[in-house]
Amino acid sequence: MGWHSLMFAKKSPKSLNRGIKSRVNEVYAGTYPGIPLPSSAAGIRSKKWFKLGHIQFHTIPQQLRVVALLLWSVVWCACYSAETKFLSFLGALAYTFAESTFTFFERGDPYTSFGQFFANLLYIPIMLDYFPLFLSILSPLLPVPYLFVLLYPLNIWFLEVVEEIFLIRTIYGRNVAWIYEDYSDEYLEGCVRLGHAPAWWALGGAIYLFLPTVRELLSK
Repeated sequence: MGWHSLMFAKKSPKSLNRGIKSRVNEVYAGTYPGIPLPSSAAGIRSKKWFKLGHIQFHTIPQQLRVVALLLWSVVWCACYSAETKFLSFLGALAYTFAESTFTFFERGDPYTSFGQFFANLLYIPIMLDYFPLFLSILSPLLPVPYLFVLLYPLNIWFLEVVEEIFLIRTIYGRNVAWIYEDYSDEYLEGCVRLGHAPAWWALGGAIYLFLPTVRELLSK
Protein backbone atom coordinates (compact mmCIF):
# COMPACT_ATOMS: atom_id res chain seq x y z
CA MET A 1 0.00 0.00 0.00
CA GLY A 2 1.53 3.34 -1.09
CA TRP A 3 1.53 6.68 0.71
CA HIS A 4 -1.38 7.92 -1.40
CA SER A 5 -3.59 4.99 -0.35
CA LEU A 6 -2.65 5.53 3.30
CA MET A 7 -3.31 9.27 3.31
CA PHE A 8 -6.45 9.15 1.19
CA ALA A 9 -7.98 5.81 2.13
CA LYS A 10 -11.22 5.18 0.28
CA LYS A 11 -14.20 3.01 1.18
CA SER A 12 -14.22 -0.66 0.30
CA PRO A 13 -15.57 -1.59 -3.15
CA LYS A 14 -18.68 -2.98 -1.44
CA SER A 15 -19.37 0.32 0.35
CA LEU A 16 -18.40 2.52 -2.58
CA ASN A 17 -21.65 2.25 -4.49
CA ARG A 18 -22.62 3.79 -7.82
CA GLY A 19 -24.48 6.69 -6.18
CA ILE A 20 -21.41 7.79 -4.21
CA LYS A 21 -19.19 7.55 -7.29
CA SER A 22 -21.70 9.60 -9.27
CA ARG A 23 -21.82 12.38 -6.66
CA VAL A 24 -18.01 12.45 -6.41
CA ASN A 25 -17.73 12.73 -10.21
CA GLU A 26 -20.12 15.66 -10.06
CA VAL A 27 -17.51 17.62 -8.08
CA TYR A 28 -14.25 15.98 -9.18
CA ALA A 29 -14.83 15.08 -12.82
CA GLY A 30 -13.47 11.75 -14.02
CA THR A 31 -12.59 10.33 -10.62
CA TYR A 32 -14.63 7.23 -11.41
CA PRO A 33 -14.62 6.70 -15.21
CA GLY A 34 -17.78 5.38 -16.80
CA ILE A 35 -20.06 6.54 -13.98
CA PRO A 36 -22.68 9.10 -15.12
CA LEU A 37 -23.51 12.22 -13.15
CA PRO A 38 -26.67 12.37 -10.98
CA SER A 39 -29.85 13.33 -12.78
CA SER A 40 -31.13 16.87 -12.25
CA ALA A 41 -34.01 16.37 -9.84
CA ALA A 42 -36.54 19.22 -10.16
CA GLY A 43 -33.83 21.42 -11.64
CA ILE A 44 -32.10 22.11 -8.32
CA ARG A 45 -28.70 20.54 -9.03
CA SER A 46 -26.12 23.12 -9.98
CA LYS A 47 -23.90 22.30 -12.95
CA LYS A 48 -20.40 23.37 -13.93
CA TRP A 49 -20.51 26.58 -15.95
CA PHE A 50 -17.07 28.01 -16.78
CA LYS A 51 -13.59 28.44 -15.33
CA LEU A 52 -11.87 31.73 -14.61
CA GLY A 53 -8.21 30.97 -14.12
CA HIS A 54 -8.12 28.01 -11.75
CA ILE A 55 -11.55 28.69 -10.19
CA GLN A 56 -14.60 26.70 -11.32
CA PHE A 57 -17.91 28.59 -11.52
CA HIS A 58 -21.30 26.84 -11.34
CA THR A 59 -24.82 27.66 -12.43
CA ILE A 60 -27.28 28.76 -9.76
CA PRO A 61 -30.53 26.79 -10.08
CA GLN A 62 -33.78 28.65 -9.37
CA GLN A 63 -34.20 32.40 -8.95
CA LEU A 64 -34.62 32.25 -5.18
CA ARG A 65 -31.09 30.87 -4.91
CA VAL A 66 -29.80 33.87 -6.85
CA VAL A 67 -31.54 36.00 -4.23
CA ALA A 68 -29.74 34.01 -1.53
CA LEU A 69 -26.40 34.82 -3.19
CA LEU A 70 -27.30 38.51 -3.31
CA LEU A 71 -28.46 38.55 0.32
CA TRP A 72 -25.27 36.89 1.56
CA SER A 73 -23.31 39.44 -0.50
CA VAL A 74 -25.17 42.26 1.25
CA VAL A 75 -24.35 40.68 4.62
CA TRP A 76 -20.65 40.60 3.73
CA CYS A 77 -20.67 44.21 2.54
CA ALA A 78 -22.66 45.55 5.49
CA CYS A 79 -21.29 43.61 8.45
CA TYR A 80 -17.52 43.63 7.98
CA SER A 81 -15.03 46.48 8.11
CA ALA A 82 -12.83 47.28 5.11
CA GLU A 83 -9.84 45.69 6.84
CA THR A 84 -11.82 42.52 7.60
CA LYS A 85 -13.12 42.36 4.03
CA PHE A 86 -9.59 42.58 2.66
CA LEU A 87 -8.32 39.95 5.11
CA SER A 88 -11.15 37.57 4.21
CA PHE A 89 -10.51 38.18 0.49
CA LEU A 90 -6.81 37.36 0.89
CA GLY A 91 -7.62 34.24 2.93
CA ALA A 92 -10.28 33.02 0.51
CA LEU A 93 -8.03 33.63 -2.51
CA ALA A 94 -5.05 31.91 -0.87
CA TYR A 95 -7.21 28.90 -0.10
CA THR A 96 -8.18 28.50 -3.76
CA PHE A 97 -4.52 27.88 -4.60
CA ALA A 98 -4.06 25.57 -1.61
CA GLU A 99 -7.17 23.57 -2.53
CA SER A 100 -6.14 23.32 -6.19
CA THR A 101 -2.75 21.97 -5.16
CA PHE A 102 -4.28 19.53 -2.68
CA THR A 103 -6.84 18.12 -5.12
CA PHE A 104 -4.14 17.75 -7.78
CA PHE A 105 -2.19 15.40 -5.52
CA GLU A 106 -5.29 13.70 -4.13
CA ARG A 107 -7.56 13.41 -7.21
CA GLY A 108 -5.03 13.85 -10.00
CA ASP A 109 -6.69 17.05 -11.23
CA PRO A 110 -6.69 20.52 -9.59
CA TYR A 111 -10.10 21.73 -8.45
CA THR A 112 -11.45 24.71 -6.57
CA SER A 113 -14.71 26.60 -6.92
CA PHE A 114 -16.23 30.04 -6.62
CA GLY A 115 -18.73 28.49 -4.21
CA GLN A 116 -15.87 27.68 -1.83
CA PHE A 117 -14.31 31.12 -2.35
CA PHE A 118 -17.60 32.93 -1.65
CA ALA A 119 -18.36 30.86 1.45
CA ASN A 120 -14.88 31.54 2.79
CA LEU A 121 -15.34 35.27 2.22
CA LEU A 122 -18.28 35.15 4.61
CA TYR A 123 -16.99 32.71 7.18
CA ILE A 124 -13.24 33.39 7.50
CA PRO A 125 -13.76 36.49 9.69
CA ILE A 126 -15.94 34.47 12.07
CA MET A 127 -13.43 31.63 12.14
CA LEU A 128 -10.47 33.91 12.85
CA ASP A 129 -12.16 36.10 15.47
CA TYR A 130 -14.37 33.73 17.45
CA PHE A 131 -12.14 30.66 17.57
CA PRO A 132 -9.56 32.50 19.77
CA LEU A 133 -12.41 33.64 22.04
CA PHE A 134 -13.45 30.01 22.48
CA LEU A 135 -9.84 29.09 23.29
CA SER A 136 -9.66 31.74 26.00
CA ILE A 137 -12.19 29.67 27.96
CA LEU A 138 -9.89 26.65 27.80
CA SER A 139 -6.63 28.55 28.37
CA PRO A 140 -6.27 27.38 32.01
CA LEU A 141 -5.81 23.85 30.63
CA LEU A 142 -3.12 24.55 28.03
CA PRO A 143 -1.34 27.64 26.68
CA VAL A 144 -3.29 29.23 23.84
CA PRO A 145 -0.66 28.53 21.12
CA TYR A 146 -0.92 24.78 21.78
CA LEU A 147 -4.72 24.91 21.95
CA PHE A 148 -4.90 26.96 18.75
CA VAL A 149 -3.04 24.34 16.72
CA LEU A 150 -4.32 21.25 18.56
CA LEU A 151 -7.99 22.16 18.16
CA TYR A 152 -7.77 23.74 14.72
CA PRO A 153 -9.23 20.69 12.96
CA LEU A 154 -12.41 21.22 15.04
CA ASN A 155 -12.48 24.80 13.79
CA ILE A 156 -12.28 23.63 10.16
CA TRP A 157 -14.83 20.82 10.60
CA PHE A 158 -17.28 23.30 12.09
CA LEU A 159 -16.56 25.63 9.16
CA GLU A 160 -17.27 22.82 6.69
CA VAL A 161 -20.62 22.02 8.31
CA VAL A 162 -21.72 25.66 8.45
CA GLU A 163 -20.54 26.48 4.93
CA GLU A 164 -22.16 23.44 3.34
CA ILE A 165 -25.53 23.68 5.09
CA PHE A 166 -26.09 27.43 5.37
CA LEU A 167 -24.08 28.93 2.53
CA ILE A 168 -23.23 26.62 -0.36
CA ARG A 169 -26.40 24.50 -0.41
CA THR A 170 -28.69 27.51 -0.03
CA ILE A 171 -27.20 28.94 -3.23
CA TYR A 172 -26.32 25.91 -5.37
CA GLY A 173 -28.68 23.21 -4.13
CA ARG A 174 -25.72 20.90 -3.42
CA ASN A 175 -22.14 21.17 -2.25
CA VAL A 176 -20.21 22.21 -5.36
CA ALA A 177 -17.03 22.89 -3.35
CA TRP A 178 -15.99 19.50 -1.96
CA ILE A 179 -17.18 15.98 -1.23
CA TYR A 180 -15.52 13.34 0.96
CA GLU A 181 -18.21 10.70 0.54
CA ASP A 182 -15.86 8.12 -0.97
CA TYR A 183 -13.40 8.30 1.95
CA SER A 184 -13.43 5.56 4.56
CA ASP A 185 -13.35 8.11 7.42
CA GLU A 186 -16.00 10.57 6.20
CA TYR A 187 -18.93 11.76 8.27
CA LEU A 188 -22.13 13.73 7.71
CA GLU A 189 -22.65 12.42 4.17
CA GLY A 190 -19.23 13.49 2.94
CA CYS A 191 -19.15 16.89 4.62
CA VAL A 192 -16.12 16.26 6.88
CA ARG A 193 -13.21 13.84 6.89
CA LEU A 194 -11.11 12.96 9.97
CA GLY A 195 -8.02 12.10 7.94
CA HIS A 196 -7.54 15.71 6.89
CA ALA A 197 -6.62 16.63 10.47
CA PRO A 198 -2.83 16.78 9.76
CA ALA A 199 -3.45 19.33 7.01
CA TRP A 200 -5.64 21.38 9.37
CA TRP A 201 -2.99 21.24 12.11
CA ALA A 202 -0.45 22.60 9.63
CA LEU A 203 -2.88 25.32 8.57
CA GLY A 204 -3.55 26.24 12.20
CA GLY A 205 0.16 26.55 12.89
CA ALA A 206 0.71 28.76 9.85
CA ILE A 207 -2.22 31.02 10.73
CA TYR A 208 -1.08 31.38 14.35
CA LEU A 209 2.42 32.35 13.23
CA PHE A 210 1.61 34.72 10.37
CA LEU A 211 -1.86 36.19 11.03
CA PRO A 212 -0.65 38.81 13.56
CA THR A 213 1.88 40.12 11.03
CA VAL A 214 -0.76 40.28 8.28
CA ARG A 215 -3.16 42.16 10.59
CA GLU A 216 -0.41 44.61 11.53
CA LEU A 217 0.41 45.30 7.89
CA LEU A 218 -3.26 45.84 7.02
CA SER A 219 -3.76 48.27 9.90
CA LYS A 220 -1.03 50.61 8.64
